[in-house]
Amino acid sequence: MNLSSTLFDWARFRQTKGAVKLHLLLDHEGYLPVFSTISEGCVHEVNIARELSFPKGSILAIDRGYTDYSLFSHWTDTGVYFVTRQKDNASYRVVEKRPVPQNRNILKDEIILFTGYYAKQYYPNPVRRIEVDDRDNNRVIVCLTNHFDFGVTPIARIYQER
Repeated sequence: MNLSSTLFDWARFRQTKGAVKLHLLLDHEGYLPVFSTISEGCVHEVNIARELSFPKGSILAIDRGYTDYSLFSHWTDTGVYFVTRQKDNASYRVVEKRPVPQNRNILKDEIILFTGYYAKQYYPNPVRRIEVDDRDNNRVIVCLTNHFDFGVTPIARIYQER
């Protein structure tokens, strides 16, 4: 029996395994915890995020596991910004191509609308799609954000520093 199932006997994951998740919200300026909770390992992150409220103007840097179009719509309606990665299977159409800075690792800066049935139903708003060449890991990262005023490089850095 591993440590999780010994210390957290309430967090049964399998018969001989335990799992816990630490959900932590950090203030970016001082990297100090603003919110934390521990749940069973089977609790999805987005379920915790739905219970939280954020001040207008907050910028949330979140993983793809938090992809929930109705939650994105709620945040947009309340003036909360998000920066996340695009899911591989997301359907969209480009409505605007924006110029990208020269001599940087930014490949694309686009405004898109989701075309998938549920995505466009729950998040009908335009969203910004940014492709970043992650040379250190030899891959391209595709970020999505509802923040249209920041430059493309700060948006990419917000996600990279999450």
